[in-house]
Amino acid sequence: MDYRKEIQTRDTLIRLREDGILETRITPSDNMRHELEDARAVMAAVVEVSAGKMRPLLNILGDIYVTSEAQKYYRDHPQAAIASAMVVNSFLQRLIGNIFLKYSTLPIPTKLFENEEKANQWLQSFFEEP
Repeated sequence: MDYRKEIQTRDTLIRLREDGILETRITPSDNMRHELEDARAVMAAVVEVSAGKMRPLLNILGDIYVTSEAQKYYRDHPQAAIASAMVVNSFLQRLIGNIFLKYSTLPIPTKLFENEEKANQWLQSFFEEP
């Protein structure tokens, strides 16, 4: 896959793909906790990489714990996204993700997936037809 632009934060790689999807991918770090400061850095990078255009967003969570403060920040702050797909890789992530989705009022369509292919297919449906 080719990328138009990318930014690396402490624990997340943010990329704009050639197909127009924004991708955030958790990268290995010494600290397996995604804190409030990490969420702020990721959102700033998403806004910069997206160049102000609303796009579908693919979140590859990896093996990391997202603190409640970071979850609240993501929920309460506008994104440069028209839809968000979260790819989880464990039962615990799916459980926490489902609880987050059930009890959060999100401003954009958001869905959990167990693989990237299905998440990408879902996100493709949010591109406007010419």
